[in-house]
Amino acid sequence: MKKLRELKYTYVVVIIFMLVVCVIGSTYAYLTSTANSSNDVGTGSTGYNVSMRITPIYSDFALIPMDDNDALKAIGNECKDKYNHGACNLYNINVYGYDSSISAISGKINTSLDGITNLSYMVLEEVDYNIDNEDDCVSIDSSNYCVGKVQTHVVPDTDMSLGDNYNVFGLDSKNLLLAIWVTNLNENQNSFDIGNYNSVVTVFLGGDGGQVSGSINGTLENYSNLQGGE
Repeated sequence: MKKLRELKYTYVVVIIFMLVVCVIGSTYAYLTSTANSSNDVGTGSTGYNVSMRITPIYSDFALIPMDDNDALKAIGNECKDKYNHGACNLYNINVYGYDSSISAISGKINTSLDGITNLSYMVLEEVDYNIDNEDDCVSIDSSNYCVGKVQTHVVPDTDMSLGDNYNVFGLDSKNLLLAIWVTNLNENQNSFDIGNYNSVVTVFLGGDGGQVSGSINGTLENYSNLQGGE
């Protein structure tokens, strides 16, 4: 009889846990987004040019809030979690057309939020070496990328770094990846993480003052066709 009572209590605990999971993930947000950038921007007295192209890689699908520590894993899995739910949006930032004398670039991102309070981002750099033994790298479409800026919570209307200087010596172009997601708070976030964001991405040429800017716009809307806890 004692064993039967213990089993009964165990079932009750499991059922309660499953109900909590269902409530937390009961409604997902649908993210629609666009990306655009400037072209051929001069750098003033130096006369250098630089161009940037921002294009979506994984975007425009229903998202669930994601634990920040899972960001790199999700990026390597096409921005999906293990249940194939959307977890992040990923954009390619291609910088090109700079003078061959430029050895490094850096950048910043400034994001305005309207209704969204828990947006986060991460930046990865394309590399040309083997990443088999690297914990902070992923492969996407036969190219290797390593973390240049770790997962960071967006502070609205504030210039935030894209990472330290990125080497471009001897390269005709440089690819960076920008991942954006909603940080998971382990509660229903649809009442305060629904709205719009606008991110302005600016890349600087090292030492010469040249820069180019592009933007990413996104809208998070309620989307209840998917159910959590499944």
